[in-house]
Amino acid sequence: MFGKRPLSAVLSVVPEENQKDYLDYLASEVALFEERRESSADPLHEEISRLSPRRILDLGCGAGQELMKFNDCSSEVKVGADIRFAAGEVFRKLRSNAGDDRAIFINSAGEHLPFAAACFDLVICRVALPYMNSATAIREVGRVLAPNGLLLLTVHTPKFYFLMMRRRLAGRSLKGIAYPVICFTGGVFFLLTGKQPTGKFWKGKETFHTRSMLTRELSAAGLRALSEFDAEGAGGRTYLIGKA
Repeated sequence: MFGKRPLSAVLSVVPEENQKDYLDYLASEVALFEERRESSADPLHEEISRLSPRRILDLGCGAGQELMKFNDCSSEVKVGADIRFAAGEVFRKLRSNAGDDRAIFINSAGEHLPFAAACFDLVICRVALPYMNSATAIREVGRVLAPNGLLLLTVHTPKFYFLMMRRRLAGRSLKGIAYPVICFTGGVFFLLTGKQPTGKFWKGKETFHTRSMLTRELSAAGLRALSEFDAEGAGGRTYLIGKA
């Protein structure tokens, strides 16, 4: 899938203790994407196709598998942006294997996008927002989104963490249950105060988003949810968002 060069070689910039986890994560995400593409239709694909997006940004792209949906479209450029340098090597390998010469990778945080205003017709952000300062990242998306552009956003709901707790309890992983408990608690703090947890302890952790939390931040960025539905996998929610 990723060509003759092993992923372990292109992930050399990732710290040793994290290489295997990151490799497994990227491989599983690509595999899940391909499985979903073969077994079910994307309920928003037709609506997005009518937009005929010519400039597409995948924010928090990882391996960039979401851009594979647009291999046959008439897009001029497809950009994958991710804060991890190692994602770029895997992204470029995957796109090269697909024969896609219109896709490029940018190493960038979602809170500070190096693009001009109104330059993308479509922004995709699949479960990357929970790891960012969401208010800042949403404002940046609103800035780079064209007037008639769309944002396809997937986030975790509180249910996601309850299900993770249940799975880890069933597996008797008492140590593993700490992560979903911490993330859920941080999400409650975020819900009640409108402020995401910060600090060294919180680095690498995530929070959930409810409809009301997203509405608050979308409104501040001049955006609004047009439609929504359950995402692939239990506990996720996908929103199609446009300019207000």
